[in-house]
Amino acid sequence: MSLSLPTPPGFMTLPPAADRTGRSRHSLTGGLLLATGVGALVAAIVLLLASPVQAASAKPGQPAPAGQQPPMTFPSFQPPPAPTDPWFDGSWTIGAGAAVASSLYKGKDTEVSPLPIISFDSERLHIGGDGLAVTAVTFGDTLALKALAGYQDKPFKQKDSDMLRGLHTRKAAIEGGASLEYASPLGAVSLTYLTALNNAYDGGSVDLSYDWGLERNRWRLGAGVGLMWQSAGLVDYYVGVRSDEARADRRAYDPKAALLPHASLSAGYALTSDKAWWLNAGVEVTGLPKEYTDSPIVDADAMVSGMLGISYTF
Repeated sequence: MSLSLPTPPGFMTLPPAADRTGRSRHSLTGGLLLATGVGALVAAIVLLLASPVQAASAKPGQPAPAGQQPPMTFPSFQPPPAPTDPWFDGSWTIGAGAAVASSLYKGKDTEVSPLPIISFDSERLHIGGDGLAVTAVTFGDTLALKALAGYQDKPFKQKDSDMLRGLHTRKAAIEGGASLEYASPLGAVSLTYLTALNNAYDGGSVDLSYDWGLERNRWRLGAGVGLMWQSAGLVDYYVGVRSDEARADRRAYDPKAALLPHASLSAGYALTSDKAWWLNAGVEVTGLPKEYTDSPIVDADAMVSGMLGISYTF
């Protein structure tokens, strides 16, 4: 790291050097000026050392006595603060809780499961149980393009209910995509595309969402609404029944693409004054269109999920 010195004030700068033809002409004048300057400097130092008590008589914060100049001070040159790394200078959140989700399928019970909480967030990076988000490009302070990746578990297992027995096993999906997000004081609007990188399903989804948040004292509130388009291949991944899977009480079903509206509410309360410990809760509702409800394996008009947990951020 190199150090750069500040530009000196005007009275400390030297005039341009004289050329060779004018140096002898001004040598006597320059010598007199130099002698006069040195004499004045010596006299000033003597006067300053002769009156140390008076120079110290002015108290901090008060003007110096009349006719007396305060002692000269020089700024302290401190190294500039180390720049923050937008990728790895961030915060960790750890915690635990419980999640509950209503069943989409006939004969399957509402599912309650433990919810481990661990995530890392910096200016450009998010890693958590909900996946990976990398802020690839920003346009000012309001618009950002993010690359996304995540893991989606199998939608069901055959042992979950009798209605699901005999269906081909769906693969877990490794998903990837991108999101364009616009943030303003009124909330954030995002447009997100996801698809299965491992070909677990055909097509993908496009989600348009609006999210709003508010923080007051120890409370943090959030709300969101959106509309998701799912391709026919993705709907089939969840609720389709192929011809070789059909039986007397489960007809073949080949769905089309669908639009799913969704809404969410969340709340958090800081348990400590430094806002390190939080109690969090949230609920989300997703409406199911006829492309879902017409399936012989579906027994729901909406999906409801919720969570409750405690977390620590450091």
